[in-house]
Amino acid sequence: MSRKILVVEDDKDLQKVICQGLSAKKIECDVAENGAEALEVAIKFMPDLIILDIMMPVMDGYECCEKLREMKGFEETPIIFLTARGDDWDVLTGYIKGCDAYLKKPFSLDALADEISRILN
Repeated sequence: MSRKILVVEDDKDLQKVICQGLSAKKIECDVAENGAEALEVAIKFMPDLIILDIMMPVMDGYECCEKLREMKGFEETPIIFLTARGDDWDVLTGYIKGCDAYLKKPFSLDALADEISRILN
């Protein structure tokens, strides 16, 4: 079964690295550069999982996560925060806002793939 993942990241180079890594694992990938754009792309793309940065322009990841959880069809969509914000408070806030996993940058593609696999299987 083909999986679809939305990568919400304002760093275009990191978007590319993540999507190339996912496509090597036969996972379809779409991208958004901020939380507001992510809400629009999510409705069109209907991802199986969302990878979400926290520090982004327009709408940050925390607010985006909250809004996704309020949207019909996304209440249970798994969300992985992938962010440079790694303080205990940031991690706790991520889970309070509704994420399913929290990975800190820098990260390895293998660790991200393992987390995706764990959540989707």
